[in-house]
Amino acid sequence: MITFVTAYINYYKTPIENSTHQLRLSRFTPLLESNIPLCIFVTQDCVEILHQYLQRQSVNSKSYTKLIVLKESFFESSSIYLQSACKNLPKHRFPPKDTFDFMCYGHTKIEFLRQTCQINPFHTEFFAWIDYDIANMFHDKDATLGFLQMIANAPITNRHYPSTEHETSKPIHPDHHVYIPGCWGENDNHNYIDSIHWRFCGGFMLANTQSISYLWSLYETHLIEFLKTYDTMVWDINFLAWLEHRQYWKPIWYKADHNDTIVRIPPYVYSETLSLFVSNITTYNYPKMENFFPSSASIAIVPHKNRNIKVLNTRYVNYEYLPSGHCNIHDPNHNVYTRNVMCLLDSRYEIDETNGFLVVEEHADNMGLTKVNDDQMFHGVEDIRLFPRPKTNTLQFVATTVNYSECGKNRIMTGTYCVDTACLEDCTMIDPPQNTPREKNWIPFVSKKEPERELYIYKWSDVFQIGVKDNNGLKIVHECQVKAPLFQYYDIRGSSTPVWTQSGYICVVHFSVEHTLPKQYYHMLVLLDLDTYYPKAHTKIFHFFEYGIEFCLSMLIVDHQYKFWISRQDRDPVCIDVPVSILPCDYKIETYSVS
Repeated sequence: MITFVTAYINYYKTPIENSTHQLRLSRFTPLLESNIPLCIFVTQDCVEILHQYLQRQSVNSKSYTKLIVLKESFFESSSIYLQSACKNLPKHRFPPKDTFDFMCYGHTKIEFLRQTCQINPFHTEFFAWIDYDIANMFHDKDATLGFLQMIANAPITNRHYPSTEHETSKPIHPDHHVYIPGCWGENDNHNYIDSIHWRFCGGFMLANTQSISYLWSLYETHLIEFLKTYDTMVWDINFLAWLEHRQYWKPIWYKADHNDTIVRIPPYVYSETLSLFVSNITTYNYPKMENFFPSSASIAIVPHKNRNIKVLNTRYVNYEYLPSGHCNIHDPNHNVYTRNVMCLLDSRYEIDETNGFLVVEEHADNMGLTKVNDDQMFHGVEDIRLFPRPKTNTLQFVATTVNYSECGKNRIMTGTYCVDTACLEDCTMIDPPQNTPREKNWIPFVSKKEPERELYIYKWSDVFQIGVKDNNGLKIVHECQVKAPLFQYYDIRGSSTPVWTQSGYICVVHFSVEHTLPKQYYHMLVLLDLDTYYPKAHTKIFHFFEYGIEFCLSMLIVDHQYKFWISRQDRDPVCIDVPVSILPCDYKIETYSVS
């Protein structure tokens, strides 16, 4: 949970006119109505106006807002203002706003954060400075305020920097556990005096208690020295950039601008490490194949010879990801090959040793398809997802392939997964609704309401679509506009087949973050409506073990536990059990009809 901190004060020596109050309050309203835990520092001359406004707007001030009234005016209560002897201002500034008093006010953010840590009315470890009128920057207020609501209640448990191409994950020092947005790179500009320095944006900062205390100590140690040296009062972000440049301060910077991205902290900040809650972990003794590694697995429970059996398909790949995120392919021609291995699981979801492991064969006669693209990089049937077809009591699969695709692009194959012969049979290719560059992650959806229809979840962001297979390919039959921040910020993709519950269908989805290496993957559970199939809510986001490449093709609910079959870095497959109570669907998803 996060406590947000802001201020509604008079930072000029002239009284605020009523019209100015009305303008300021109108810009403050979106934040006040967002229902985030908010501490507001307010001066005596503004407190009554703000209090009346809160009552008039029916803002639930007792539950979500805490007014902290300064005993004196800003000019009498700010230690930074009182200690600042210099009167010179930068050469390039923006009058009449950028006065000496206004620039002093910018530095009091750290004072206000420090005082809030001491009071801590919402009992949190993390605190975020947020400008009262920050919503004026947002282009999509609903989505961005929804994102603030989400992270306000999300656990901020991360204590490590994610791995990069050149450096492994390392702990974050508590003194520097600060997330701050910025426009410029670290070495873009070293002039901290003459004009505003956009290394940092200024309107938002997220930090833990210790880092706020440490930053305040840097203010006490270095601000007066800085002012004496340069004899100029500068913006607070200039001084922060100077502290960073002098290596006194090492905040965690993320790329942003003065728009919605300013508050969009990276997902690793608020992603939960699910392995911390594992109640059981199962590893399988997979057979070895030279130059191949077991990867993602998919499970389905299907009637077979008068009993229900648990069938597990595991993909083997001939490549491995290095710690840097680069891929090492074990083939002299750098071709990627996929093989599939079948086994049965017993009642404890362990390997049924009576059957062992069988390589799943791709025979043209059985499949009814031939390889038409054998001179390209990708070979085999990838990411098999198993699912039962209730109408025929058969085990089906859906997968991605290039080999069998006449257009030479990634396309979707479906067919029968024969347990008796360990073969793929009666296969067909399904054309997508549009001629796209590649197709992956179609999620088979077995509906209780209409089990005879061969449905696939085709798209999640920002339009949710379900299609039905017909003679011409996939025809979209259910679609809606999705309004939820993560679905608007990222390309959400399906992972697991949906599981029916009394509350709705639950499935795992994932997204990756662009320009990360190793590529960062994150997951959440999504609840689908029983009647419309539309998304209703989602859980907090999580990663299973690390921030890298993790896939989950299958999930079941057994004895109040989620069972996830996952792979790590496209290898090291395991099954983990996590209590259902750990992942409540707390975050509502709004949906609208597609016009």
